[in-house]
Amino acid sequence: MKRILTLMIAFMIGTALFAQQEFTFTPAGKKSKTIATVMQKGDTWILREGQGSVVIDYLPVNLPEEFKTDGQEVVFEGVLGEIPANVRLQGKPVEITLIKRLYRAVPKDKTDDIGHTDGGDKKQPEAIENLRGVVMLVANTWLIEGERNGHTERFVPDNMPEEFREEGLEVFVSGSAGYLDPNVRAMGRPFRITELTAVVEQKMDTTAIQEPMKDLFPFQEAGRITAVEGVVKLFSSDPDIYIIETNNGTRRYLPAIIPDAFKVHNLRVLVTGVYGEIPANVRLMGTPFEIEVIEEIK
Repeated sequence: MKRILTLMIAFMIGTALFAQQEFTFTPAGKKSKTIATVMQKGDTWILREGQGSVVIDYLPVNLPEEFKTDGQEVVFEGVLGEIPANVRLQGKPVEITLIKRLYRAVPKDKTDDIGHTDGGDKKQPEAIENLRGVVMLVANTWLIEGERNGHTERFVPDNMPEEFREEGLEVFVSGSAGYLDPNVRAMGRPFRITELTAVVEQKMDTTAIQEPMKDLFPFQEAGRITAVEGVVKLFSSDPDIYIIETNNGTRRYLPAIIPDAFKVHNLRVLVTGVYGEIPANVRLMGTPFEIEVIEEIK
């Protein structure tokens, strides 16, 4: 039996049951970020990418309960799994590493005004793209607060979806922002949402980060390795620092977090993850690395 452990930004799972059939999820590749629709097929939830006759179905092993809504559009990425022999599945197995709810507004008539006025003069609305913000409820008014150009701004959508009316919810929002009359007090700029995604993230246990990486993590992604063979090495003690050597020891990676079960000197592993650059004037025993999937090679 293979020992498999997956580290994810959002969710963790090992073995799953689908359609009354049991199988072990074995990583086989990466699924890049894409838009899909949550669908229910019998007792099984799938993610469907594409439309019409050109579709791909994915079978998530760790779809959160709050996303099990038929027809809900989402943005997701994850680790693809092998399709076991002699097992019929509803789609390609995938282990989600990031998932967001997606809302796309139905376009309104161009003559429909959302209050783009400034002292009585008509102005064209300002396009806002992918602003990261927080949903807030102030005096019975739902608004989105975010940082732009070093300043905090508030926007009052006229089409805030019910499922996003949750205080403290972190979102990415795009849309059109109106202008305020300087003589009128308002909660924020009038706003019409065109696209809205809610971020679901797992809080990281910072105590698990290896000592040399504590001031460097999270880091800027510079590249990725997928299903690469390597060997875990105990590089130093007090505290214990583990690295992963690949390419016959010619390449060293310094994981930010390595699971306790894999802290074994000379353990052969198959590893998938992202790496960063070593900062200037910083000495490290390996390239900064974030493990997504790690598996012992028997």
